[in-house]
Amino acid sequence: MLQRLAENFQYAELLNSATKEKNQYKRLAYITAFNLSSFAFNTFRTLKSFNPILGETFEYIDNDLGFRYFSEQVSHHPPISACYVEGLNYDVYSNTHVDTKFSLFKGALFITPNSKTYINIKNLKESYTYTKPKLAVKGLIFGKMRIDCYGKFEVTNRTTNDIATVEFLEEGGKTKQGTIKGEIKNINGDVELLLDGNWQSHFDIIYPKTDDQEEKRETIWRRMMDENCDDEKHFYFTRYVANLNNLSDELRKVLPQTDCRFRQDQRALEDQDYDLAESEKKRLEVKQREARKLREKENKTYEAVYFKEVTDDISGDLLYMQSRDYWNDRKLGKFTLSNDIFGKEKEVINEENKEVIKEDTKEDAKEDVNKDVNKEQTKDS
Repeated sequence: MLQRLAENFQYAELLNSATKEKNQYKRLAYITAFNLSSFAFNTFRTLKSFNPILGETFEYIDNDLGFRYFSEQVSHHPPISACYVEGLNYDVYSNTHVDTKFSLFKGALFITPNSKTYINIKNLKESYTYTKPKLAVKGLIFGKMRIDCYGKFEVTNRTTNDIATVEFLEEGGKTKQGTIKGEIKNINGDVELLLDGNWQSHFDIIYPKTDDQEEKRETIWRRMMDENCDDEKHFYFTRYVANLNNLSDELRKVLPQTDCRFRQDQRALEDQDYDLAESEKKRLEVKQREARKLREKENKTYEAVYFKEVTDDISGDLLYMQSRDYWNDRKLGKFTLSNDIFGKEKEVINEENKEVIKEDTKEDAKEDVNKDVNKEQTKDS
């Protein structure tokens, strides 16, 4: 999930364009397009992501697009991943706090975002906020599973009070799935730009007709073409996404032990060792429960290492802000607050034949699992 959150920045070039744009309304359009672009490859990405362990982290540096990304799992119940991104003249705060509701009648799971994304354009000293569109996972009972967006969302320039409003039109008749319509208004409520397109393919801005010029349309975003992104065999991954879990020898030397690329179950699944992936998944779940019980016994409240929850002074919304400089810790090579959340399988020495044998941890944890299973299932529900 931490890697999934990083996928939003495949189109970071839209943010780079916003920092260079002189027209304030077109800048807002670029930010709006960036919000929409993160859903371009979502239609059939219905497989459940790995739930991060509390304290799990992920970093990504993109020299081509000019940004560095860091995320941390800051809450287990509810599950929340927080991220901070630094780019060329911008930075971004976002998190994944959502509400979910299943409708048996509609055979769909509805996901409503509870958090806002904050973008600061540093060179222009402007701040933007937006909510993510609502999502529906359809076809859970009949038909092919797919993801759709619906409803309205707003993108606000908090410096100028310009607002972009976008509506997702319901599929039917002549309306294709993914169709969007919207407009950008200035502080006085006057329409400056019209918005048109489809979140699966493109995003256009339309300059309304005036006494001085005719109506003009401009495409500011198109979905990238990738040979794998529409291929079920490749899980609809773009090349960008497929490389996020890559762990080079150079990265091994500088990453903290909490980075999700060190997760044994995730790595085993990628290597198609399904038995190992399953056993490692269970081991990590037991380890996480034991850590939680220890905190409860010691009456300690979990605190994220690199983020803290604060209240937005303007809106009163809760958001996760950076509380410690991850990149400075990385530079110094000192992740002193990094916990051993993954660990390793227990090993015992067989003195008779001097072989290292992996000890089965299932029996060790069986009693704890049985005690916790009902409690955990209740929480998860």
